[in-house]
Amino acid sequence: MGAVKNNNDSFDTSTMLILRYKRPVVALKDIIDDYMPHLDIAAAKQRAAKCKLPFPAFKVDGNKSEYFVNIADIAVWLDSLQKESRLNWSEVN
Repeated sequence: MGAVKNNNDSFDTSTMLILRYKRPVVALKDIIDDYMPHLDIAAAKQRAAKCKLPFPAFKVDGNKSEYFVNIADIAVWLDSLQKESRLNWSEVN
């Protein structure tokens, strides 16, 4: 029998997000609902239009199109927040 592998080693944030959403690009609304619930979708769209979100958002087809985000960009953002939080925590403890 082989050794049991730690799940934290085999799945990174990007992989887990792919498993969650089952696609590499998701609607901005889904990300806002899950990770920024304090922000309404109208404010998120305004921030996206001004490139003021902490990750890139894009439209697929013209101005009336919905905003989308790439899962890899969300993973980078979440990982950076977690890294910053870990650093702050280690400085205090």
